[in-house]
Amino acid sequence: AGGELFVPDYFEDAIFVFALDGELRAVVRPREGRLISPGGVAVRRDGTLLVADTYAHRVVQLTRAGEVLRVWGEPGKKSIAAAHFNYPTDVAVTAEDGFVVADGYNDRLQLFGPDGQFERKWGGLFGLNTHGRWPGWFATVSAVAVASDGSIYASDFFNGRVQRFSARGRLLDLVSIGEPAGPLGLAVSGSGLIFLAHVAGNEVQVWRAQDGGGWAQRR
Repeated sequence: AGGELFVPDYFEDAIFVFALDGELRAVVRPREGRLISPGGVAVRRDGTLLVADTYAHRVVQLTRAGEVLRVWGEPGKKSIAAAHFNYPTDVAVTAEDGFVVADGYNDRLQLFGPDGQFERKWGGLFGLNTHGRWPGWFATVSAVAVASDGSIYASDFFNGRVQRFSARGRLLDLVSIGEPAGPLGLAVSGSGLIFLAHVAGNEVQVWRAQDGGGWAQRR
């Protein structure tokens, strides 16, 4: 974001900010309290950070100086209620400057508007903590990314696939990566390339969704 790379450090409980040449520019930690094994981070238009604070079961909005602006979820408590989480793994900013959260062990995605208000959840039965292999369901959502067209990509770890949704959560398509488990990290470029970190394969895969449907692996 803005020519910088933001990296959540699972063990250091902090967000590291690098220039694209690798220069360390900042280490972001809350001024009060602490993060607990953050799994994902996204940058909003105003430069504030949204952090999926995985083991605290919450999403935190921080300034780069570490000021906590807002918290979603009850710290330290898992829940299936809307705007609450069960090991959230990642967060991505939408085209409207809202955000979508990969609610990992609740096996679902949650969508929030630009004002931070909860809008909807999907995955499993009624967006609750119910995993499965049916299209639109998940067995642990490990990462989420928003493409330039507003579509939402989510890696479905134990089902070994990636699913693509409209900006409002309608399933568009999905691709199996040919392994029982493994898609962990996910990013989508401005040109539509999908970069997928695959744990079981010990590799980064590159895909592209096809205009007429289906996906093609590039490398």
